[in-house]
Order: sequence, then structure tokens, then C-alpha cells
Amino acid sequence: MSDHSAIEWTDATWNPVRGCTKVSPGCKFCYAETFAERFRGVAGHPFEQGFDLRLVPAKLEQPLRWLLRGRYGKSPLDNIGAAG
Repeated sequence: MSDHSAIEWTDATWNPVRGCTKVSPGCKFCYAETFAERFRGVAGHPFEQGFDLRLVPAKLEQPLRWLLRGRYGKSPLDNIGAAG
């Protein structure tokens, strides 16, 4: 989402995937889904589609523009490794 981050442990974040697929009973209490669903229907917002799992193709090449040195974080608001 950002080439610069206010998160203290990272210089930038990379979020090519939005949303998730529920895979366990613990998903019932997901903070990320609660956050994202607040913005469902808000035009232009990254979570305009709520927490529906989707790829954001425009973000795939974003890390290629960053300097090699730095601290980079991958979004905690998705489940890029989920099967299904």
C-alpha cells in the first residue's frame, strides 16, 4: 500500500492481495475482516470490496521500484498463502 510506512519496524509495506478465505474457527474473531468491512462500498478505498479475497495486479511490481536495502513488510490484512 505504501512506499513509506509509519510502522516503526518497516520502511514500506507491500499488499498485492486483499482479503482472506476463512479456514478455521478462529477466523470468527478476525480483526482484519472487521477493519476491512468498515470500508465496503467506499469508492476508491483499498477495501472498497470489503474483505473479499482478490489480487491487486497493479501492486505486484511495486517492490521492484524499491531500493534493495531497507525493511519491508507484507500486509497483515490478507492471507496470501491460503489455499482455496
